[in-house]
Amino acid sequence: MLLTTVGRRQPGAGKGDAVLALFVSHADVLPHTSVTVTHAGHGTVIASLAHGVPLVALPNPAADQPALAEQIERRGVGIALAGDTATPDHIAAAVHALISDDSYARNARRLAHAISALPGPHGAAAVLERIAGSARPPMGRTNAPLLPSISSAATAPPLAKPLTPVRRRSARSGTRGLPKRSR
Repeated sequence: MLLTTVGRRQPGAGKGDAVLALFVSHADVLPHTSVTVTHAGHGTVIASLAHGVPLVALPNPAADQPALAEQIERRGVGIALAGDTATPDHIAAAVHALISDDSYARNARRLAHAISALPGPHGAAAVLERIAGSARPPMGRTNAPLLPSISSAATAPPLAKPLTPVRRRSARSGTRGLPKRSR
């Protein structure tokens, strides 16, 4: 089945088994998803990877999305196509390649595990508090904290280890003939 959000267009049934929706929560759909096709926006990329779902990235060349698409491909968790020129046949071939080659899903699950081990918002707040507490106050000010406390954590948890690179896909991974993003 294909599920897509349609913005202001009328939701309902699309062609074949496609479903058109105004909005779908990542948390509701990603646990049941085999592949995400996305413009490579931060929210959908991180949500898909947090659920271990590989991606086909079609970045908008005028935004920061090409950098994310490049990382998706570099980490072996998806395929980046040229967002402004990829055809439906190119997209279908990329989806087929992701489904056919289990290394993409395996790498996405590995990254999901690493994401789940991160300290989350409370860890980020503790790091920011530690940074703010170590900054020098502006001239003429007391040593009062620069930021109010936003976490009950007295100390920051240890930061997660850097992610280790995953196996890069080989030239034989079934993606020959797909258009690559222009660099």
